[in-house]
Amino acid sequence: MTQSNPREEALRLMDKRKLVEAEMDALMGRLTAPGMPGPAGSLLDKEGFPRADLDIPKIRADRHRLAVLKYDHTSLTKQVEEKMYAAFAIGARAESRTLPQKRPAEGAEDRQARTSTPSASPASESPSIPVQSSTDTPMTDANPSANPPVNPPASSPPLRPFAIVDEVTPGSPGDVDGLKLGDQLLRFGGVQAETPNVLQGVAAALQGGAGQAIPVEVLRRGEKVALAVTPRSWSGRGLLGCHIRPL
Repeated sequence: MTQSNPREEALRLMDKRKLVEAEMDALMGRLTAPGMPGPAGSLLDKEGFPRADLDIPKIRADRHRLAVLKYDHTSLTKQVEEKMYAAFAIGARAESRTLPQKRPAEGAEDRQARTSTPSASPASESPSIPVQSSTDTPMTDANPSANPPVNPPASSPPLRPFAIVDEVTPGSPGDVDGLKLGDQLLRFGGVQAETPNVLQGVAAALQGGAGQAIPVEVLRRGEKVALAVTPRSWSGRGLLGCHIRPL
């Protein structure tokens, strides 16, 4: 049985997601045309009756289809993210196997053995000092490289929120890709709280990543949520249809 390639699977899923996005854009174009109520506007007039100028069954069908496609898009985005992580993991393992093994220089092992093994002294020349017990502090090896200090692994500092999403337009790319009102940004591509001029950094990431999935981490109701947002043109303003403000 042929083993699937995560990278090829991710590309296949991305192509499928593009088809979903194209259909969503077409639906949004119809729903937001002049005189149309949009994806969530009221279908009633001021007196509470169905608007006579609208094809209400068609609008409801388009809205239902758009909701189905949103769910499919979210599912595909999650699958793409999983396949990308799997592909990166395979690449990292392959790279570690191909790295050359560092061998000690010729004669280094003999020199290390000579420097790390104390020479025995005749009993007649031994000084009359007590032998160090196993509970005392051990003596430092003559060759410090023979016993390098063991340092605990450095832990990366926790991510801090640097901005909050205070507006999400329904049907926008940000809405479709999973951003929610009140999400606090922890990471947007390579932008974090420590990045100078974070808002300018987010804007640069949006412009430079148009049409490409950008990994995003947000804090939502106290829990971290990983997303992949794809900045793209749509019927509204901007590439995501969202607004953020710094914290």
